[in-house]
Amino acid sequence: MQLISTLTIALAAAATASGSRSSPVRARQEGGGGSPVAAYAPCGGFTPHPVECEYGFQCIQDPRITGGPTDQPGICVPDDWAQCAGFRGLECLPGWGPSVCYDWPNDDCDPQNGGADCIGICLYPL
Repeated sequence: MQLISTLTIALAAAATASGSRSSPVRARQEGGGGSPVAAYAPCGGFTPHPVECEYGFQCIQDPRITGGPTDQPGICVPDDWAQCAGFRGLECLPGWGPSVCYDWPNDDCDPQNGGADCIGICLYPL
């Protein structure tokens, strides 16, 4: 009976450990309290061996970091990312996933230079 209990605990621990790495977007608690903060898996960057995103995710320059292109790593976002802004004026839904709209960095549209209809991406803020 103890062997079954030990195996059950080991399998549960393995499932939990592998589940925590399965998604490039993870919530974590800051300082043991407060609300969860999303952490996006890093990718790319100016390195000899840039990190790639898992299947179903793509690497983008982190639009939450302002100041133009950098050699910092990007972030992995789902291929089916939530759109916002654009000509339809879509908004992110607070309390239901990522809640802040940022300019989509992988297009040539710049909302600061005449691109009033630029598509955005909903992300958790830094």
